[in-house]
Amino acid sequence: MMAVMTVLLSGNNMEKPHYKEWSVDFNGKIIKVTNWWNLGEMKGSAETDDLLLENLRDEMFGEGYGRSDWDNFWVSIDKSDRHDTENTIFFKRMLQKELPIEQRQKILSNLFERIVGRSEVDVANELYMSKSDLISLHKRGFTIGSHTASHRWLNSLSVDEQKNEIDNSLSALESIRGGLDNWIMCYPYGGYNEDTLSILKANNCAFALTTKVCSTDLSIQNKYELSRLDTNDFPS
Repeated sequence: MMAVMTVLLSGNNMEKPHYKEWSVDFNGKIIKVTNWWNLGEMKGSAETDDLLLENLRDEMFGEGYGRSDWDNFWVSIDKSDRHDTENTIFFKRMLQKELPIEQRQKILSNLFERIVGRSEVDVANELYMSKSDLISLHKRGFTIGSHTASHRWLNSLSVDEQKNEIDNSLSALESIRGGLDNWIMCYPYGGYNEDTLSILKANNCAFALTTKVCSTDLSIQNKYELSRLDTNDFPS
């Protein structure tokens, strides 16, 4: 059975920058889908880049960082990317892995409420699928895989931290699918290392997807390092 999802763009529905809302017809059931940060619109916007960095800098200075710390982060972080500006990538990397996790969580919560105007918890309760939603998708033929427990860069974690991320994710996945036969992994941000590959092998992972851009050749590629194409790589 193939489930069909139709997405209808309804335009901006809130007076917040980069907020969009869609109505989704999923097998006859209307679901609301929101996109708070439309990075496609943000690219090339000096005003948006300045806003992001200004807010991040203020939060970091409030945590005790100084101007020299900010400059050192800017120099040390690789800001190359196929789609985003340097400022956008810097903003993302700082809040994805460069700062200590406790500070990242605190700063993200503050910025979310300041820019979006609502708490993360309220938005998450409306936006994200529930366990029953995922079970329903699985029963309709969708493939539900692992993306770790808390979406961290695996190659920035210790072996034990990686094991916890993957083990906790597999526990949730098993409760949704009723088993772990032929389970798959998609690395958060494309980050992984040799420790990750060993953990996947030990847990009988079927295959894993990276963010390396090219078509996949199953005859020559490591099944835990499969490349893929982004939707942006296909003609609109």
